[in-house]
Amino acid sequence: MIPRLLAYNMRMRTAQILITCLVDTFFPEIGEAMVRILRRAGVDVDFPPNQTCCGQPPFNAGLRTEARKIAEHSVQAFETAAARTYELTEYIVDILQLTDLGARWEGPLAYHPTCHLHRGLAIDRQPRTLLSEIRGAVLRELPEAEDCCGFGGIFSVEHPELAEAMLIRKIHNLEESGSPTLVVCDAGCLMHIQGGLHRQKKPQKVTHIAEILDQSQRQPSNAD
Repeated sequence: MIPRLLAYNMRMRTAQILITCLVDTFFPEIGEAMVRILRRAGVDVDFPPNQTCCGQPPFNAGLRTEARKIAEHSVQAFETAAARTYELTEYIVDILQLTDLGARWEGPLAYHPTCHLHRGLAIDRQPRTLLSEIRGAVLRELPEAEDCCGFGGIFSVEHPELAEAMLIRKIHNLEESGSPTLVVCDAGCLMHIQGGLHRQKKPQKVTHIAEILDQSQRQPSNAD
């Protein structure tokens, strides 16, 4: 569910982008924001046209053989290895050594550390660092921030009652934070939480971190 950067070449400063199915189908503006951010940072961005689904949905459903075939196609499409695969904020902070991308956001922001990112990839410092450098933004702590929002891929389909209860709690905690905007790095969580807010007729919005970081055209500065 998290857009990935692949095959980064430090010497040539190029990167290939894997756009997830959710981003490609429902949130193409997230992918467009990623490209703009990276290009402003001086990265030559490539989009392999033969990329498809990475195989995560069938893998999560227990269809490992089918998922392996799809994943093998992705590996061939990008001609890369896990050692050179990065999540967006990880790539910006740890590889490009940038923390200030010149973004500006007037008002409060709360951050939800998504399960795939925080638990699966152990990435938390990087998105928080980037958010802390946004001019005009006031970061509000989200109560019980590390709790799952209830999406979990097919979990929300197989266990809708549990998923709904977890979603209600997440929305309640967003209201408690006092922030009108919740920032996430995962399109699945974005869709799930925004859908819950819409059904409950709540005014808060959920925004992908790439769209937040794409709020200014000013040149980025180095981490140091």
